[in-house]
Amino acid sequence: MSEEASGSNLIYQAIIERYKEEWERTRSLDDKASNIIGVVGIAGSFVTGLGGFLLSSSQYQITLSEIKTILPVIFFFINIACFLTSLTFGLVAYHIKEYVHVPDPFMLIAKYGDKNKSEVTTVLQSTYADAVEENIKLNNKKVTALKRSFCLLFLSLIVLFIFSISLIHV
Repeated sequence: MSEEASGSNLIYQAIIERYKEEWERTRSLDDKASNIIGVVGIAGSFVTGLGGFLLSSSQYQITLSEIKTILPVIFFFINIACFLTSLTFGLVAYHIKEYVHVPDPFMLIAKYGDKNKSEVTTVLQSTYADAVEENIKLNNKKVTALKRSFCLLFLSLIVLFIFSISLIHV
């Protein structure tokens, strides 16, 4: 095997490996998104139910004269807004996107069935490299949405803590 052919094969194998890694990253990000959606759903349901029950008592009727009775209500709605926004970003991250799948076997047979190995390897390298680049962009968008969802989940837990303290001091 010539030096050029072995270098080409090495590049081809590296690109294939990177393509597989990006698919594994996609699966991992989808798992994280579904976990965040589950946690936010459970915590949001708990907070909504408990908060609604606690705030339904007559002492939390909104009157502008007593700021202490309004604070728990404000924190409750801020908390719900944070949970809903976190859930939205989690769903955006989990949203099904069109990833680039390569190679298309029928296209390869039709276009390159009669070509030599070097030409086919060059075409495959280029096709896989383009697919990796496009899939990285899509996964990076997932990462951004997951980071936002996680930050909002954390913020909602802080607001939940403040909400709980505001209930104690009323």
